[in-house]
Amino acid sequence: MAVIVLGTVVMLDGTQSYDIESDPMTYCWVIIQQPAESSAALDDLTSSTTSFVADVCLYCRVAGRGSTGPRGRGGVVGFRVVLDLN
Repeated sequence: MAVIVLGTVVMLDGTQSYDIESDPMTYCWVIIQQPAESSAALDDLTSSTTSFVADVCLYCRVAGRGSTGPRGRGGVVGFRVVLDLN
């Protein structure tokens, strides 16, 4: 968990994710929780990296979960972003 200061551009990086068969990856980022006071939005939901601007002081936690598609079809990694005031 990281403490984020108001106005900070927060960079999130999923480039270390990989498919065990070295097939191409598909990425999916989503903010699953954020304070009512925040309207922060991720700038790219399907890239290996994304960012947002902290519009309130908050804590940020990111959890990734991967899955593998049918053999030779690549993998999918989903990142859940939680923004909280405490």
